[in-house]
Amino acid sequence: MKKSLTILLVFVVLLTVGGILLLGYFGIIPMPGDFFNVTKPKDLGVTYTEEDYDEFMAKTESQVLSFDKAPEELQTGPGIVFTSPKPYDMSFSNSEISARINYSNWSSMPVENVQVKFSDGGIIEVSGNLITSKLKNFASIAGYGGYSEENVDKGLNWIEKLGSNPAFYLKAKTEITNNELSLDTESIEINRLGLPADQANKALTIATETIVKSVTGLDTEKLTITENAYNFKGNAPSVIYSK
Repeated sequence: MKKSLTILLVFVVLLTVGGILLLGYFGIIPMPGDFFNVTKPKDLGVTYTEEDYDEFMAKTESQVLSFDKAPEELQTGPGIVFTSPKPYDMSFSNSEISARINYSNWSSMPVENVQVKFSDGGIIEVSGNLITSKLKNFASIAGYGGYSEENVDKGLNWIEKLGSNPAFYLKAKTEITNNELSLDTESIEINRLGLPADQANKALTIATETIVKSVTGLDTEKLTITENAYNFKGNAPSVIYSK
């Protein structure tokens, strides 16, 4: 999976997992049942096609290669390697980012049916379904979001009780300047159940920073969110090897 320019967007999608796992472990989240079609993701009005995916890939001019093609000395760790960083200064639309996530062929991608919406004021909204069978492997690759494996495992056990594909929704205000993250979680839900945003924000921030630091060659000078635009300026890997 290409996790270079999109890593700072995808963290919001994927790190919803981090916040939910932590909150579930500490018993903050009550157990919702699968009633009233609650596993259907919230519709944000974002559509996407394979053409949007192709446009994203053409803009970034990056390569996504099989892990077994990586130099032998790099074939260690969790099965994803970032190399050949280069400068970028560009923007991506709601549809391009949504398509990039949904058409990913990364075997450990733990989300599907994802819609990503950008609005003025640094607002990002993300909805979709978690794939519980892939959460453990993703958490391992992500360094458990800065938490212990034991704590994450307990959270995973809780998540699995929600079914194979619980829905999630996140709304947050975010910006990054010189690799310093500013994140203000406004709303977070799983299976339509609202969770305490103030408590989730700390977990999401820690998990986000952990994942971003794990991407070799990623140096964010500026990341901003405007209407229908994810704006990135900085350096990011242009060649990614993944399983």
